[in-house]
Amino acid sequence: MNPHPTDNDNCLLWERNFDKSYGEAEELIHSLKDEAKKQECDSPYSVDSVMKEASKIIDSQVDRMRNDLKAKESLIQSMREQIFKRFPDPAPQSSPQKVPQETANKRLKQKLQEVLKIDEKLEAEAERSITEINIDLEKHQADLKKLHESQVEEYMVVQEEIKNSFFKDMDKLMERFDEEMSRFRKDNAELLADHQAKHNKDSQGAASTHQP
Repeated sequence: MNPHPTDNDNCLLWERNFDKSYGEAEELIHSLKDEAKKQECDSPYSVDSVMKEASKIIDSQVDRMRNDLKAKESLIQSMREQIFKRFPDPAPQSSPQKVPQETANKRLKQKLQEVLKIDEKLEAEAERSITEINIDLEKHQADLKKLHESQVEEYMVVQEEIKNSFFKDMDKLMERFDEEMSRFRKDNAELLADHQAKHNKDSQGAASTHQP
């Protein structure tokens, strides 16, 4: 709960006091009227004294109500001042129609220049990016070309080694083939010679057996 009364609390308190005072005054007036009528019936000489007493009481109530009203007015005035302090008057804005045409043209020209500067900056940035991309692409292509050339050279070296190895193996195979053919011819010649000698021997034996 807030220990300090706010402006709203003060307003509510004043309204309660005002309503209370007004109600008390009405009740007092009604009671005094009734009392005056009663006194008038009993003794007409006491009516003036009763009315004077009633006037005093009513005057005091009215004074208190006036004081409350002044306090209320002071409170309202202070609330207005606080509101004006919290919400200062907005700065006056010049109407677009009051701006000279020359000033409007200058502003428009400035905005166009700013836009052109932004466009130039973006264009320069785009060109720089494209240049960097082209440089990177050329470098990448050069690296690929070097790699390709290196791979081609390695391939040629490997192919040359394979060819040399193949020729060496073929030479060895041909030498071995020649050696095997020579041995085969020699063995075949020996077999033929033995077979011929045996055939000749058998022929001579058969001829000697048939002689008389």
